[in-house]
Parts: sequence; C-alpha cells; structure tokens
Amino acid sequence: MNITEIRVSYGRTHNLGNYSNVRPEVQLVAALDAGEDPAEARAALMAQARAFVHEEIDLALEGSDQAAVFSDEPRYRVIRSTGRQKPGTWSSRPEDKIPPPENLIVIVPDDTRLPNDHGAHWTYTYHEGDRVPRGMRLRQARWFARAHLAEYEGYRLVEALDAAAVAALPAWLTAPPAKEPEPTAEPADVPAQEAAYTDDQEEL
Repeated sequence: MNITEIRVSYGRTHNLGNYSNVRPEVQLVAALDAGEDPAEARAALMAQARAFVHEEIDLALEGSDQAAVFSDEPRYRVIRSTGRQKPGTWSSRPEDKIPPPENLIVIVPDDTRLPNDHGAHWTYTYHEGDRVPRGMRLRQARWFARAHLAEYEGYRLVEALDAAAVAALPAWLTAPPAKEPEPTAEPADVPAQEAAYTDDQEEL
C-alpha cells in the first residue's frame, strides 16, 4: 500500500469556569513527498494540530481573565505600590496610611519573591473586583497593567522582566520595610507607701 496523504484531527474541551467551556478542534491534511515516512509526517501533523488547539484554549482562558495553561512562554504578574498602615493603626482609610515613595505599577516575573506582609508598600492588583491572575504571559500582563494605568491616576508603568531588572527596582519595593522602633518603656508609677504607725511608735 502506498500512502500519499496524511489526515489528522484533534480537539479538546476545557472548562473556563462560570459554567462555560471551550472546545477548539482542527483537522489537518498533508500530501506526502516521495520517500517521506508516513509515521513521521503523521506525528509532525498531530503536533501542529495540538499546538493550534492548545493556543486557542490559552487565548480563551486569557479572554476570561485567567492565565494560559499550555504555553511554555515566560510568566509574569502585576503589582501596584500602595500606602502602608501607620504604626498602631488598623484602619484602611487613606489618611491612616503612609504613602509609597512613588506610585508604580510593576510587571515582574511570576517567581519574584517580594515581601508579603501588611507593612510592605505594594499590593496585588484587581480587575473588576477579581484578583488579577498570576502566571500570565507578557501580553496579558501588559494588558492588565495598562488597564490599571487608566484606573489609577499618577502611576507609571515599570517592566522588570528579568532578575537584573528586578534587582534595579527601588529598594523600598523589593525589601521588607524597616520595622518601626519599639516605644521606649516608661517606668511604672510606684504608689507612695504610707507609713504604718503602731500605737507604740506614736508614743515614741
């Protein structure tokens, strides 16, 4: 039997959440050249079909404000500088916060370790009430960053896309904030002890 044509099809259903799914499917056909191995041609064609379907799923996930799952591209996240609470306060009111040295929206590699405590001058970002996903491809991270630039006035965008760029970020953004000095303990008031006199002492 002489095989002259290879035909493959591939489809996959993926859950997007909120009771919705996406199912991209593709069929590819290739004519074999003289002497070409049908098995190798079929494997190459199937790899192309899978790559197409997986990219379509990733695009659908990103369209639903989720991170792509199949792509092997570098991943990023978006953070925003924000005020931190003044010592001794628990309020989230702006007047009870210390503003950051600069208003920044920053794209960093997803595995970047930043101080994650309530004294830090940065916060995760949100879009339409939902937390912006981690592990985003650069295109999606830039989209969210620009959306935040439009939402927050007076901010500027910084892209720190590798370790060297992260190291060049302002120190206050990447290092834990200095601890506030402990208040000096004041000596406790010692009530004056009244002399207890006995009848015998009074006679002396």
